[in-house]
Amino acid sequence: MVTLTPYGGLDLTGVAASTDTLDFDQARQRNTTTNPANPYAGLDNTGVYQEVKLMENINSRLYGGVRFIGGALQLGAEVSLSNQGFIEVANTQTGATRSRALPAVLGFSTTLGLDF
Repeated sequence: MVTLTPYGGLDLTGVAASTDTLDFDQARQRNTTTNPANPYAGLDNTGVYQEVKLMENINSRLYGGVRFIGGALQLGAEVSLSNQGFIEVANTQTGATRSRALPAVLGFSTTLGLDF
């Protein structure tokens, strides 16, 4: 038996993320963070990333392909286009921010297999 099956779809993906304080000083020792002269010495070279909210970070993927099955042999091909969303970019001289689109990703994949 031989079958040729076209398919397509749309995927929506949302990502939410937040961080605690991150230490960017890899050489820092645990006992060096307590300094009576400067109680905030442990916060030097640390930071917190901005929270990413779920409904403000939705990415989409549009895909389509075809699958051929002939006996035990299976062949497939798929094309997909993914939207990566937007990021806020700050001008280092003026401090003004603007929204910038990330480039879309076009992908092509193939499959070869045996199906029993």
